[in-house]
Amino acid sequence: MPIGPGEQDVRRLQLTGGATYTLSLPKPWVSANNLASRDSIRIDWRSSGELMLSPLEDSEERRTEITINLGGLPKGALYDHLMGAYISGVQEILIKGKL
Repeated sequence: MPIGPGEQDVRRLQLTGGATYTLSLPKPWVSANNLASRDSIRIDWRSSGELMLSPLEDSEERRTEITINLGGLPKGALYDHLMGAYISGVQEILIKGKL
């Protein structure tokens, strides 16, 4: 059943690739915010533990490249960082350091 402003819904987390959790967004919210596949949203993690989701403003710069420094990553974390960058729409990924 579609939900609207002021209403609540329950969504289930999905484990994707063994290390990433995904959550589907209500289609009415996506449509109301003029979002489409591969658009970015901001996630604000509050000190209370709550997450606040908001669409990025058109005037905000969207990141098209990222640098991953292998020296600062825990062992086995490169895949997660690459998938996260890809899913968020990064077009160029520079990897620095040694495996």
